[in-house]
Amino acid sequence: MREWAARSTGETNVRYTAGHAEATGVDEGGADVVTCSQSFHWMEPKATLREVARILRRDGVFAAYQYEALQTPFWQPEAAFAEVRAATARLRAERGLDEGRRQWPVSIERLEHAGCFSECRELSVHGAEEGNAARLVGFALSEGSLQTLLGSDATEAEVGLDRLRAVAAETMGDLPCPWLLHYRAFIGRLR
Repeated sequence: MREWAARSTGETNVRYTAGHAEATGVDEGGADVVTCSQSFHWMEPKATLREVARILRRDGVFAAYQYEALQTPFWQPEAAFAEVRAATARLRAERGLDEGRRQWPVSIERLEHAGCFSECRELSVHGAEEGNAARLVGFALSEGSLQTLLGSDATEAEVGLDRLRAVAAETMGDLPCPWLLHYRAFIGRLR
């Protein structure tokens, strides 16, 4: 993903580096904004937020956000998409794919208890886009939890991707239709 981003960005003030949440390698005070997209729940909170405070400039902004819901004009593919997500969670649990992986719930309290932010907010953010059947299937396949499940011994039929493809193709087809994507965002401004 980092290589793709670097190839796709022509801006001279943007760079991509390898690092970890608790040790990014970014210079102290070197960032105006730090974001965690669909990932903050995997990061140990104290060490991560200590590193965020170290690399943000004064009044810099931290934002962690996660996908919550998708709405389209078609209830059938939305239901099939929800079934894929539920089957993914069930099969991962049955196969022990999440054993030993610690998660920390994302909450406004995590930011407030860090003690480094002068202001913290929790927001609902909505984006209006367009999508079709292929994009819906691609959206399902973009989730890391599904990819690791498929990379084990799970089949697309077990997960319900075959049904999602069929229902989406029948109802949505190739023509773009309106989508609403809903996210929950947690924002902190550095002291």
